[in-house]
Amino acid sequence: MGVQISISTESKEVTDLLHQVLAKFGDLTPAMQIIGEIVHASIMRNFETGGRPAWRNLSEATIARREREKKWPGQILVRTGELMRGISYKAGPDSVTLSANSIKAATLHFGARKGRFGQRAVRVRAFTRKDGVKVKSHTRQASFPWGDIPARNFMVVQPEDWPEITEALKEFLAKA
Repeated sequence: MGVQISISTESKEVTDLLHQVLAKFGDLTPAMQIIGEIVHASIMRNFETGGRPAWRNLSEATIARREREKKWPGQILVRTGELMRGISYKAGPDSVTLSANSIKAATLHFGARKGRFGQRAVRVRAFTRKDGVKVKSHTRQASFPWGDIPARNFMVVQPEDWPEITEALKEFLAKA
């Protein structure tokens, strides 16, 4: 699993609503399902808006690579959509777990310094430089990641999510 978040509330109103759900149903799974849906939608909005608060811009090297791939202009953290598609939630009797099921999710969420994951030998194919010099195929050491990756926190519960969670729980209890 790439990233999992754990959230708790200090809102007495949300806590009271959760106690009401527990008294009525015997477990919190229905409430956790509601919370999971709201937070999942909020995380998707983080991707759509480029972060809340706004994520740091991509480096010039990354923009150049994405332009070559015909993936720029585009959204930060949405080159293939794999990261977004990998975000899911699972409601349980006393919690909801939100996960980003991507091997690179933690690095993109928390960031990483150049070389954080060590070095390894990489094969470089023969090529001709812009100045006309031919470079033979060879092996060299490369750092992973090859540059600093800033933290871009996408698995975040926004302050505006709490009123939405409160209202959704109230509606759920009124209908139950």
